[in-house]
Amino acid sequence: MSSGRLYNLATIQSMHTRLATLMTHSVENYPFAQEFITDPQGKIRKVILDITDYQKLLEALEDEGLYRAMQEVSSEIPLSLEDALLELEQP
Repeated sequence: MSSGRLYNLATIQSMHTRLATLMTHSVENYPFAQEFITDPQGKIRKVILDITDYQKLLEALEDEGLYRAMQEVSSEIPLSLEDALLELEQP
């Protein structure tokens, strides 16, 4: 007598799809991901990150934003502190 569960074909196919998806979305492909949350079709919907890794990602995004802002104004003539303050006072 078997103590295993019986699954219908649709369930087995769904489980296979989810497993295949999880295998292709391994931690090696997503180094900051600790866990994946998938929908019934195996598509990744959410990622769980360690708080330290999350903070590092935020810092990297902020650094990238600052770099882009600096690039946008790189051709502008710099102002002295006094001139910059005068500019800020004007409506």
